[in-house]
Amino acid sequence: MKFTGYRLADKALLFYVRNVPNHPFKLRFVNTINDFFFNDAIQLKTDRNARFRLSSREQTGHDIIVQGAYEPVTVGLAKTIMQDGGVFFDVGANIGLFSIQLSMIENVVVYAVEPSAGIFSKLLKNIRLSHAENIHPINIGLSYQDGFAYMFNKHPGNLGTTKVVEKIEQDSHLIRLCTLAELLTYLKITEIKLMKIDVEGYELNVLKGLFEDRNTIYPENLILEFNELIEETGHNQRESFEYILGLGYAPFNVLEQPWQFGESLPESNLLFKYKG
Repeated sequence: MKFTGYRLADKALLFYVRNVPNHPFKLRFVNTINDFFFNDAIQLKTDRNARFRLSSREQTGHDIIVQGAYEPVTVGLAKTIMQDGGVFFDVGANIGLFSIQLSMIENVVVYAVEPSAGIFSKLLKNIRLSHAENIHPINIGLSYQDGFAYMFNKHPGNLGTTKVVEKIEQDSHLIRLCTLAELLTYLKITEIKLMKIDVEGYELNVLKGLFEDRNTIYPENLILEFNELIEETGHNQRESFEYILGLGYAPFNVLEQPWQFGESLPESNLLFKYKG
């Protein structure tokens, strides 16, 4: 399924981007139109009428505008897992790509956690645009303990690279952190069908804030971004992988094939199924 334009102007731009052969100034022209005509908010929709305001300057928006999708295999897997309803917990929801699409499925309740104030504002706009009343947006950071940290993006043109860091950086801002276990207790959540965590290498810290609470719950399925960004948080990929296995989860790639450490990983995402 490809994203399509919502308005006539959106459809015209997509036709140009996807059908006109590449030329030296094509990307610059598209970004100029994005900035001055669309005000950084090209409107696209899915087949279920989930709607998004996207920018051609950001990686997620660029991929959807040009290719018609972003992480389509992972999104399809998430939809399959949630097809009979349940709770979807989206940590690092960004602009709502997963949250809003899954909210269109009957009997699904979504909790969308996004700590960045700027991104959270865009998430709220997309939720309103899609009339996704079954999404609960949450503006807080998650970690292994309560405290404070900084939101920082070393690539300001790409909102998807915004992340939590523990030391102040230029152009960073201070945020509040809590543990995932504390948040679930406050929300009175006792079961989670699927939890997605995409937090630019901070995944293990988020998981420890859930599983090191003795009264915690175990999501039936976990989808995690799994790449070298983990190394930037003082952990490593093997440590993170073995930690999750030790909790009783079995690893798969997003094609639902059993996965072993070191194998190739489509879309840089891992699926873990709880076996107990």
